[in-house]
Amino acid sequence: MKKRLFILTILLSNYIFSQGKDIYTFGKITAEENNLKVYEKDTTANAVFLFENGKTVFKVIKNRVIISTKYYAKVKLFNKEGFDNATIEIPIYRNKETSEKVIDIKGFTYNSYHKTVLSKKNIFTDKINENWSIVKFTMPNLKEQSIIEYEYTLESPFKFNFKGWEFQTNIPKIYSQFHALIPGNYIYNRILFGSKKLSKNNTTIKKNCFSIPYSRRDADCEELNYVMENIPAFIEEDYMLSKDNYLSRIKFELSEFHGFDGTKNKFTKTWKDVDKEFRTEKSIGKQLRKIDYLKKRLPEDLFNIDDNLVKAKKTYHFIVDHFTWDKKVRLFKDVNVKNAFDKEIGNSTEINIALINALNAVGLNAEIVLLSTRDNGLTTKLHPVITGFNYAIVK
Repeated sequence: MKKRLFILTILLSNYIFSQGKDIYTFGKITAEENNLKVYEKDTTANAVFLFENGKTVFKVIKNRVIISTKYYAKVKLFNKEGFDNATIEIPIYRNKETSEKVIDIKGFTYNSYHKTVLSKKNIFTDKINENWSIVKFTMPNLKEQSIIEYEYTLESPFKFNFKGWEFQTNIPKIYSQFHALIPGNYIYNRILFGSKKLSKNNTTIKKNCFSIPYSRRDADCEELNYVMENIPAFIEEDYMLSKDNYLSRIKFELSEFHGFDGTKNKFTKTWKDVDKEFRTEKSIGKQLRKIDYLKKRLPEDLFNIDDNLVKAKKTYHFIVDHFTWDKKVRLFKDVNVKNAFDKEIGNSTEINIALINALNAVGLNAEIVLLSTRDNGLTTKLHPVITGFNYAIVK
């Protein structure tokens, strides 16, 4: 009888954790969550996400369309090794005109049913570089068996930066849900990475859900609801490619935009379209046309070599000896071959494009090759995504 009762208790506990998770109540924990001492599906786990929820909507704020994502998480910390999961870092992007921002941060730490509030004094913003900052906070009063609960809203003016959702992380998750309401004006390609399947994959149309000032009509929205359950921790192995190739996650890429005035902009194109635009792009295309500039600055003896292999080697060594690498990897910004050549120092793409121009100047056929490094991850083969590349070499 005792054995049967024990099995029944376990089954009921699993049932409670898996049911009724489409909604949550901030500021409240259950007896089941409080009494959970170990995660049975991974007894080695130092912590586990009890519940995770994200909701993305498009809003108009001060006549600007903003992507607003509200994030919520509840995590059980089994031991001190799990305390790292109580430090939250939120990257935010900015350019010269505008910036993302994080608002409405709040959180609690529960020790049994005693609740400690996250103080605003413990929320910081660290600037990483001219484009990136990190909003950072650590949950207070951490102890073994603590439960932490927090939420915040990320507002982004960058429609290309629709961040999607990461279902998998370094600790397991019992339930992870992502909900989005996307106006029909914005058409996104979406890619599901990883080996885990979705528990829920629902798509419906919500009529007249989005409007902008001075428009005579409203847009319908695509309403998405994605759920994964019992997600294992991701273990990064030695020598593997970027973990982004394998993490269970959904990525969104802006394909088309239909304006309320009837205009259309298509962002996902054929490789032929991408190649044409690439050749006229300022950071790359125009830099590949500095042949005459390099021709005037190359040693005269390079033009008098008959053996093409010898000529290629000597041209290569001239560029190597001329430049000092500034240890920066750039591709779509901060690329100026003339400035780099004059200063004799440049980033990865400036040096490689200088070599392409130099080889072309001495009569050799050289072209640029784009690639994605191991830590950047594999590029998608479904359609051209130029931002999937992060490095340039010479062919």
